[in-house]
Amino acid sequence: MTTPVLQPPMATLAPPRIGGGINRETYWTGGSNLTALRLVKAKGFYAHRPEHFKYAQAAYDKSIKPLDEEKRLGPADSKEGIPWTTWVDLIKVLLEDLGEDTVMRMMIGNTEEYMLDRWGTLTEAKISDWENALLVTGVNGAQVCRFDEENLAWSGRVIMGSATQPLWEMLEKEVGANPTGPRVFLAIVQQAQTMTASLVQTLVNKLMKLSLKQIPAQDVEVLCGIITELCCRINGSRK
Repeated sequence: MTTPVLQPPMATLAPPRIGGGINRETYWTGGSNLTALRLVKAKGFYAHRPEHFKYAQAAYDKSIKPLDEEKRLGPADSKEGIPWTTWVDLIKVLLEDLGEDTVMRMMIGNTEEYMLDRWGTLTEAKISDWENALLVTGVNGAQVCRFDEENLAWSGRVIMGSATQPLWEMLEKEVGANPTGPRVFLAIVQQAQTMTASLVQTLVNKLMKLSLKQIPAQDVEVLCGIITELCCRINGSRK
């Protein structure tokens, strides 16, 4: 009688800190860190994190695929690319569908700040503290989760892939070619804020230097039109 060869037990992988699934082939990630707001099922197909190479590769490829040119964000001082608010909404939907939005939801104590909604409050210190919690100390006492580490990297690829080539080159100089999602998002916010402040100051200077004497035939109506246009551009730049 032949004695069957005993196979070593398959290693059990811990489930994601945020997400769900019943075994290593059906784990999925994404959603709020707050217990009351957690998802009961994956938001999208690519939010799943299968261990099987073929399916894992498909999820990874989806994450790193650049957006179509007409959907990308350009530098703040350029007319290239889609509007800022349109881009933020697009990235939010994309990261949520991919199950990578949790790492963009910072926990500060027991409060969650979704940086894609509250980008105006982002700072280097907040990002550093949040990434340290995800990668080193654990979030509010939870164990460090390999899916959080994975999603930090993948979300960075998604956001880098949503930038036009000129913006991508600016970001690469600032945060490298493979930044985390929170860090590259902060870099984009800072770039937009800096460019916006500079643009507003330039427009204000132009407005202050206007004189009726500069207008052909000293046409008051033409001057009023120029003033109105500059004021509209200043107002639009601050949004």
